[in-house]
Amino acid sequence: MSENIPPDDYALAELLARAGGVGEATVADRTYQAGRFVRWCEEVAPDDPIDETLVLAYLLDHPAWQWSTAKAAARAIEWCFAQHDQPGLCGLIVSRYLADLAATKGRTALPKTEPLRIEDAARLADAIDAAAQQPPTGRYAVPVAALRPLLVLARHVADPNEQIHHVHRNLLAPGALEVTTGPGGPILAVRLDALTAHVPLSTDQATAWQEHLTHLQGNSAAAERRIARALTNTGLPINVTAGELDDDLWGWVWTNIDPDTPRRVRDRAYLLVGLANARRHIELARLDISDVHPIADGYRLEYRRTKNGDPHSAVVAHLGDGQDPCPTSCPACALADQLRVAKDFRGQTTGPLLATRYGGELRTMTRQNGRLRVRHLTKAADGQAWGSTRSLRAGAATSAAERGWSLPQIAKLTGHRDLNQVPVYVRRHGTPLGTVQLSLD
Repeated sequence: MSENIPPDDYALAELLARAGGVGEATVADRTYQAGRFVRWCEEVAPDDPIDETLVLAYLLDHPAWQWSTAKAAARAIEWCFAQHDQPGLCGLIVSRYLADLAATKGRTALPKTEPLRIEDAARLADAIDAAAQQPPTGRYAVPVAALRPLLVLARHVADPNEQIHHVHRNLLAPGALEVTTGPGGPILAVRLDALTAHVPLSTDQATAWQEHLTHLQGNSAAAERRIARALTNTGLPINVTAGELDDDLWGWVWTNIDPDTPRRVRDRAYLLVGLANARRHIELARLDISDVHPIADGYRLEYRRTKNGDPHSAVVAHLGDGQDPCPTSCPACALADQLRVAKDFRGQTTGPLLATRYGGELRTMTRQNGRLRVRHLTKAADGQAWGSTRSLRAGAATSAAERGWSLPQIAKLTGHRDLNQVPVYVRRHGTPLGTVQLSLD
């Protein structure tokens, strides 16, 4: 018989140390469930040993619980006690009770998730780009469309030895920029200490610049902060000079002037790689930077947290043919951008590839976070949110089936050993077989 274990022994830090790769959110939830059980034991049966009979009594003492809640509580208790070398708390007695509960209260079947098909990839990828062009909300918001022309202008007028941040500050000073009319038509007058220049503009350009200046000169402090943040996100010091920025770095500063760029890059990689490889969230979220290996036409990924427990190797290939550039739906290009953000501009050499920033720290994406991102993308494309993390796996399997793939072929893509499980992910048949695919060949 086991002895009672006080709740203090269930410190989260200790369980995390023993967890061996189980997600933080999962450990926290299981620890909470086990803590409730231990407190119940101290109140109801303080002198009884903690064994399977006491676990059954705990479940019976909560008659309002559905089958799923009772099962989750039992699993959490068993898992947490196993970390303290006390396995076997949920054996035949508890299993029979849960089976009876399922038969009497029923098991609510989850609704089938609408598949996010491979052919939807380009549409959703374009929605990511379109979202970046939307004007931000808020009284002091500065549109990306106004900041990017300022970057172009700064690059043309900056002295190579001048700090690029100072160039932007000077351009945002009152009177530095003005749309006026010259002998040949509209011009942008640039007036700096050591420079006076007139940039000819078309009528449309003059109208656009007038709107840009309304945002920039009315919110110069906010614009300065956005530019400083763009430099930081690019991995550059705030005092970098104009001469230190080559074309590549200038392009990346241009990209990062949108503060949501790192998240957009990650979301694109999550979406396109998940569709290309028919992966579940846990496999995508647990991808480490070291699991990504460059090959001739893209990348080879090593998924370790697979459903069957076996490592699974999959290729993410470029969609371009060497002459034409890759489309927006190319998963290899999306993965390359994410690697660039992680390695070159965050200095990451290890850790989760598709990380999320929370509380100032980079952490593994949770399932809830992944679902939120999928629904955010579908809402941006369709006006209403739909889908979940399962939509990626179901979408790849459905697309393959609609193209005429056999069940063994689809099982190889999804990683299933049991062919009976494959049709679960094929949501609908009967559409044309010539659908454009990402990397199903």
